[in-house]
Amino acid sequence: KRKNKGIQLVHSDTAEHHRAADRRTASWVEHVNARRFLILDLILGRLGERHPLYPYMLRHGAADRDLKWFQDHPGSVSILGLDYYLHSEMEWFWNTSHDRPDIRATNQSPRGFASVAEDYVERFGLPIMLTETNIRGSVFERLSWLKFMEEQCEELVLSGQDFRGFCWYPSIDTTDWANCCTQCTRVVDPQGIWTLDSSRTTRHDSELSETYGALARGEITSADIPARPFSQELARRLRGYFPLTTGWNESVA
Repeated sequence: KRKNKGIQLVHSDTAEHHRAADRRTASWVEHVNARRFLILDLILGRLGERHPLYPYMLRHGAADRDLKWFQDHPGSVSILGLDYYLHSEMEWFWNTSHDRPDIRATNQSPRGFASVAEDYVERFGLPIMLTETNIRGSVFERLSWLKFMEEQCEELVLSGQDFRGFCWYPSIDTTDWANCCTQCTRVVDPQGIWTLDSSRTTRHDSELSETYGALARGEITSADIPARPFSQELARRLRGYFPLTTGWNESVA
């Protein structure tokens, strides 16, 4: 079949990173930091017998012939899309009660999107874009997260990375997302660029949507976005991110 050279394939994955908070979790963290690349390695035909996770795949039901098929039929990715949220970076501690690694509620030392994205660039050598990000909160809390993420993306561009775009997800507030859509409560979940009221029928502009539009048109940069205060609980969860940005300071806590 004739290939359409105008098609670009964007593969979306999570911009993930794991950190060990103690020595007992170090080997587990090494494993999950390798596992974050597993699907892309498989799709691109890079999961051969010398791959460190090849035995792991066989132990968990993959057939040797199937893994070899992927090596013989590598896929193509034009742009690597990376999703980044507050939970994308995980800090692990040894849970003595259950005798296993466990995730801390907050990451004390996150690296930030720019640093984690560079792991993927170094491994795969592909152009990248931010395909998903958001934070649940007020319009002004989302505006501060937008400022942080825009600053991280600008950092990637300034470092010379082939960065192709920024996408906030969802563009419009969702409903029932807080319960993973398992119940029809019709409760609006505040995550979008455009907000919904309780009727769920009308999209509303806000300072957030106006700022997002100005960024898309190239009229402003992260430096032009005001840093607004976070709630006490959200500020606690974000504490490790404060040193990563020039845009935030103690006044947003």
